[in-house]
Amino acid sequence: MSIAGINCIVQTISSTSITCLTGSYPGMIAVQATVIVTLTNNGNAISSAQFEYINLWSSPWTWGGEEPPEEGTIVVIDDGQVIYFDTTTPILKAIVIDNGSLIFDDNQDVALNAEYILVVNGGLFQVGTESTPFQHQAIITMYGQLRSIELPICKLDILIFLYISIHSSFLLDGAKVLALREGTIDLHGQPINQMWTHLNATADSGSSQITLRQPVNWVVGNQIVIATTGDYLSQLETELRTITSISSDGLTLTLDTPLNYTHLGITQTVGSTTIDLRAEVGLLSHNVLFQGSVTPTFNQVIPACPVGFNPGIDEFFRIKI
Repeated sequence: MSIAGINCIVQTISSTSITCLTGSYPGMIAVQATVIVTLTNNGNAISSAQFEYINLWSSPWTWGGEEPPEEGTIVVIDDGQVIYFDTTTPILKAIVIDNGSLIFDDNQDVALNAEYILVVNGGLFQVGTESTPFQHQAIITMYGQLRSIELPICKLDILIFLYISIHSSFLLDGAKVLALREGTIDLHGQPINQMWTHLNATADSGSSQITLRQPVNWVVGNQIVIATTGDYLSQLETELRTITSISSDGLTLTLDTPLNYTHLGITQTVGSTTIDLRAEVGLLSHNVLFQGSVTPTFNQVIPACPVGFNPGIDEFFRIKI
């Protein structure tokens, strides 16, 4: 039995399947090939199944026998190379996909951490497709901060700048960069039928259940946000909760902790005009997540105004009137 000219040693045979162990395929380019089964004294049988030799990010053989890229590494995927991403990385300096492909492997949860991701010259950065959405958890976190350099002033950044300038006429700009030039970025997570909706009835303070206007296909463990319906001083009344159970019709959600504030689920008619006062309810959880890192040194807590402080809205309207 052979695949793409490489012998595949048969391990098991049944009336419906054959299991075999292939040898290594030379080169770094992924290859799709027809499976050919040699039958003793009966020639060859060619299967309609396609087998693909791929390079896994976690495998040392993808990196010439070395360990996968370490923190601060510039990774270049070029010249038709295809790598399936199947792990969690340290914080990489840059990933340059130049006429190559980085495809997220949908057999486990994965996490990619980098400062720059650049897709150029027909490169492909793929997390699922429209026809086959990614089903596991994929987290892409971009690193950098306000004072990240925009022009190359250190060795690593000079390497990035020179590579991009020579090969793709790119100019680095800013921090946490995901850049595309003549390539493809394809991100498809699990489909959600309703990203946000409204309350169907008022949810009182202390309640652990809410009812929605439209059914949702959200799942237990998802995080949601319930918007404030108070006045202009009620910004802190927007609440985050986690779903612990969902009714079979997708309209009633049970929350992990009771609500601290009342959220309206009503309309009000003033003259001939009906005003919708219902709180928005939105889904925050997604299985494909693209996010920026938080730099602790730039965290600053601004204390709330003292109780009874008037921001001047009433005074403003009194003056205008």
